[in-house]
Amino acid sequence: MADEHEEILGRGVKFWNQWRRKNPRVKADLSFANLEGDSFDGANFRDVNFFQADLSGEASFIGADFRGATFEFTDLLDSYCSKADFRGALFVNANLSELDCELADFREAQIHSCDLLEANFSGADLRGTDFNFSDLSHANFDQADLRGADLTGTKMLETRFTGADLTGAHVYGVTPWEVELDGATQRDLVITPEGQPRVTVDDLELAQFMYLLLDNSSLRRVIDTLTSRVVLLLGRFGPARQDCLDVLQAKIRARDLVPLSVDLGGAKRPDVMETATLLARLARFVIADLTNAPELVQVLEAVVPEVTVPVLPIDSSSRGRRVQFENAWRYPWYFEATRYEDAAHLSKLLAAPWFSRADRKREELRAKRLAADI
Repeated sequence: MADEHEEILGRGVKFWNQWRRKNPRVKADLSFANLEGDSFDGANFRDVNFFQADLSGEASFIGADFRGATFEFTDLLDSYCSKADFRGALFVNANLSELDCELADFREAQIHSCDLLEANFSGADLRGTDFNFSDLSHANFDQADLRGADLTGTKMLETRFTGADLTGAHVYGVTPWEVELDGATQRDLVITPEGQPRVTVDDLELAQFMYLLLDNSSLRRVIDTLTSRVVLLLGRFGPARQDCLDVLQAKIRARDLVPLSVDLGGAKRPDVMETATLLARLARFVIADLTNAPELVQVLEAVVPEVTVPVLPIDSSSRGRRVQFENAWRYPWYFEATRYEDAAHLSKLLAAPWFSRADRKREELRAKRLAADI
């Protein structure tokens, strides 16, 4: 049946549409069809089954009617579907990467576990669309209408929502990284899953954190990991010094702590200052590798006076020279630099007593804070 229907479609869109009008009760089936690179603008594909069909390779479906169609394991890579009607369509494990759906209508469609990498949904009507567990990375939703859309479990890496309307969207379990939200409407985003009291927030990037606040057990684990187990590593850790970074991380992990590394190479100074200060406030202590990183001294000049947390400098360059920022003596939580020659030498130096002095200083500082609060 699928081969027969593909042969009918092969006679052209006009013939296909006439055949559909004359046979309204026939369930059209284009499973496994190869429509790669062809043009089907304005075609009537309503309720068609496209199981494992190939609609890729710049195939054109501009203005086509896909209402109620099924796309399971379908390949729509790099096709054109602008102004197409996908209302109520079902997509499961489909490839929608680089698909151009500008101004298309996806109301109440279900797009489950699909790849939408670099897809274009700008200006699309996505009200009530279900994107559960799909990858929206680098996709463009500029000016799209996502009111009431279900974004549960979606991945959003550098996804664009400029001017989009996300009012009432379900965002439980989303992972937004570097999303663009300029001019977006973010009212009443639902951060709780089905079956739990409905809790809303007006900021997509805050959604995950706000849910952690509600889930006390998760929040306690996060806070405990940050404040009692994270060790911040600052320095220039390029490929040439990867062995030293490996040693540092291994020694930290051996103490059941969590290494958090910030490589200063290529970073802008204001961004480094801000990032280092923020992360230092959350860390158990800081290890600053000054090797070939003169800018790190300036970073420490900004961090150490602001953050009362032990800072342990290490250095394998400029031996014999005191690597210190001005007035460092005023801050007892800033230690003398430990000199090392190479990764093997560093591994020997980072024994338990080396770490213990940071823990002792941490407890001393904590006791002083508690005494000051009494």
